[in-house]
Amino acid sequence: MVYSNEESGSLEYFLRWQVAVCALIIILPTIGAFVLLSRIQKPHLNSSDLWIPCWKNLNPVWLLIYRALVVFCMSWLLYEVTILYGAPVFFFYTQWTFMLVIVYFVLGTIISANGCWKYLKTAVVESEEDNVKERAGFWGYLMLILYQVDQSVQTFSSLLICGFPHFRVYITIFHHLASFF
Repeated sequence: MVYSNEESGSLEYFLRWQVAVCALIIILPTIGAFVLLSRIQKPHLNSSDLWIPCWKNLNPVWLLIYRALVVFCMSWLLYEVTILYGAPVFFFYTQWTFMLVIVYFVLGTIISANGCWKYLKTAVVESEEDNVKERAGFWGYLMLILYQVDQSVQTFSSLLICGFPHFRVYITIFHHLASFF
């Protein structure tokens, strides 16, 4: 069933059951997320959470080296692809997501370098009770936001590239089931 432009903006279009189902698909997970997020009492992000590895026996310099190596390798790979195929390679969504991951690692490398400089400059006590907790500032929250955006974009890319042929099958099945109603 195809609708013309006049019919798609009318009240009759929005009173169809498919519109209600689509609205519920968006509204119910949103309400669920708000309920779950309101119940979680998460402590504030500390600046040390951004540059100290989760494994306490690992020196923070190793995390700095890892992040710097990732920035170098990914930047070199993007440079090679751009030289090989030219600037039109950025027409593709995947190159932009790749560049966004590089930006995340650049910011992580800068934050790790700053944290390692503080770590080497002052004697850091091993126990967390003695360590003064400094809340993450603008750059820390920017890194957190970049991580969440990168994660969402990579998931979307994976679904789009890998799951799209299967998604068409599900849409076809849904249309066949919807034709019975």
